[in-house]
Amino acid sequence: MRLSEKTKQKALAHAKKEFPKESVGIVCLVKDQEKYFPCRNEAEKPEYHFSLSPFDYLKCVKKGDIKAIIHSHPNSAPIPSAHDIKVCERGNTTWFIVNPVTEEWGCYKPFKCKD
Repeated sequence: MRLSEKTKQKALAHAKKEFPKESVGIVCLVKDQEKYFPCRNEAEKPEYHFSLSPFDYLKCVKKGDIKAIIHSHPNSAPIPSAHDIKVCERGNTTWFIVNPVTEEWGCYKPFKCKD
């Protein structure tokens, strides 16, 4: 999956707004349009991890088909951590990671959804 420039710009703006905390958002297809929905990070230490608000997740499920999760790594490269990989592998959704300082992007697909 590739993100549109519009989605990337919205997610990057969200990551910059949340800095130095990790941001998290969901990409959905709503009436065949890619939409980015900023979500709340409910982690105990949001500077180091994210925990997606279940209420925000449910709102997105009701709006359209979830296509990706985007979160930020405000203090490191946009490479999935061991924890990111472990949690991502539980689902079937591509994860994108952005560093709001360098504006670099990374991506991780769960093993079961790789080509």
